Amino acid sequence: MFVVIQKTPPPSPPPAVYEISFSTPGQPDAQRMEQQLCDWIANTQRHLDIAAFDIDLPCVGEQLTRLHQKGVALRIVTDSDHDTDLIQKLKPLGIPIHFDERSAFMHNKFLIQDQKRVWTGSLNLTHNGVYRNNNNVVRIANEDVARLFTAEFEELFAGAFGPTSPRQALPAFVAPQGHKMEVLFSPEDPVQERVLDILRGAQKHIVFMAFSFTDDAMGKVLAEKAAAGVLVQGVFERSGAGSKYSEYGRLKRAGADVKKDGNKGIMHHKVMIVDDNTVITGSYNFSKNANKSNDENVVILHDNPDAARLYLQEFQQVYALAK
Repeated sequence: MFVVIQKTPPPSPPPAVYEISFSTPGQPDAQRMEQQLCDWIANTQRHLDIAAFDIDLPCVGEQLTRLHQKGVALRIVTDSDHDTDLIQKLKPLGIPIHFDERSAFMHNKFLIQDQKRVWTGSLNLTHNGVYRNNNNVVRIANEDVARLFTAEFEELFAGAFGPTSPRQALPAFVAPQGHKMEVLFSPEDPVQERVLDILRGAQKHIVFMAFSFTDDAMGKVLAEKAAAGVLVQGVFERSGAGSKYSEYGRLKRAGADVKKDGNKGIMHHKVMIVDDNTVITGSYNFSKNANKSNDENVVILHDNPDAARLYLQEFQQVYALAK
């Protein structure tokens, strides 16, 4: 008699906590980011919240319409300066859409899917964001992270914008599968203070890519670090680097290795990488408005050389085209 012993299949590996992507403006695969976004939206089963400064990608409108027809619960918060044609087409469907109605910006770019997964980063959900501008995206599959973003979304959806938004009650630190993350929202959370703390702790290397860098306190710390022998490298979006408010001149005089970007579109990153180990990213420009008045979000990936390596690769490509 033969006895057949069925082997128990090995357990499936847990899903990746995060995935990181970069736009590739002007390249043959530039549509990849749009495809990733619309496929991600299409996988929503029950509930999708969107807090987005600007939305005009047709495929986003198509997917939202399809989800609405399937009975998926949708909610949108957007900046009142961007009542786009796409938003106008969604309004008659009865999808709840709230505008901030302020002179300051609702500048977030995040989506929360089924209260389990988050899409965030620097990418506006627009044609320019995908096809012309340098952007980064972090997709996080973790319910603790999703809860932090959902709590912020509920405040925005209730009309608590800018300084009126209460500071988050939940812990900012989470560590899914050992990946230590910190999630912050300005202006209510101390984003500037946390960034300054991390910069002051740098020992060897600080890298940044900045659409807008006018924060004097951050510029001062970077200049001091450069003078102390820390390698400081950065790329500024060229359209703002010549402003009298920009930190470009200060850092150049301090001996930092800084350049103006060479993208014909916009270098739209808001990224800092410290000691090849910690990544700061999100919608937060390094500016007074981001710190004091705009609604922004920041994700800090701590003790994460794998994530830092991906961002450093992006920096090298941006730097190679810079002037």
